[in-house]
Amino acid sequence: GDMIELPAGRVDAGEDWETAAARECREETGLVPRRLSLIHEIMPSPGVLDEHCRLFLGEVDAERLPRIAGLASENEVTHPFALPVPDALRLLEDGRCLNGYLLLALQWLALRRLQRPAGA
Repeated sequence: GDMIELPAGRVDAGEDWETAAARECREETGLVPRRLSLIHEIMPSPGVLDEHCRLFLGEVDAERLPRIAGLASENEVTHPFALPVPDALRLLEDGRCLNGYLLLALQWLALRRLQRPAGA
């Protein structure tokens, strides 16, 4: 079945993390981020893998989301969509979010909303 996930992928030779994040966003959503901000660097499973991951917040114009995206050369077909923040945070509660990276990003977003000043 379908899974909700964030744009993700490997850092290609000669790329830095931010360039790779922008490229993956473009490939998987059809949108180029106006700005990227680092959320976290994590090791998903340090006892098993030596993988490092950096999560970025990418600012995009969600009004321009295509119905279908993905890189044909990778046999990738994605169906990008946007959610209002309250709806996105409900993914934490309803059991539809099984992707660890998405869980971390949504928890980061929820924490940021709790920490902002009243009325902001």
